[in-house]
Amino acid sequence: AILEPDCAIIERDDNVYYGVLKISGKEISSTFLPFKEEKKVLELYTHLVEHYNDWILCFHHLVRYQDEWLVALEYSKNNIFWRKDGEVGK
Repeated sequence: AILEPDCAIIERDDNVYYGVLKISGKEISSTFLPFKEEKKVLELYTHLVEHYNDWILCFHHLVRYQDEWLVALEYSKNNIFWRKDGEVGK
């Protein structure tokens, strides 16, 4: 069975949440952008998939959290070193 992604929100800062995305048995530190409307969140998600799927934002997921939709973006120090060719610098 495919498990739905889940999340644990640790901190909220204005319109951004920080926490952990739980997916496929892994816990990934993430930044979450909350939306009330499903239509809005799908627009952003579709845009990310179409334009940024091969770069830093390739780690995005949609998560239903309480009464909101969240777009989860992986938050990792490795992203600072991510180059356009897809290699991660150390």
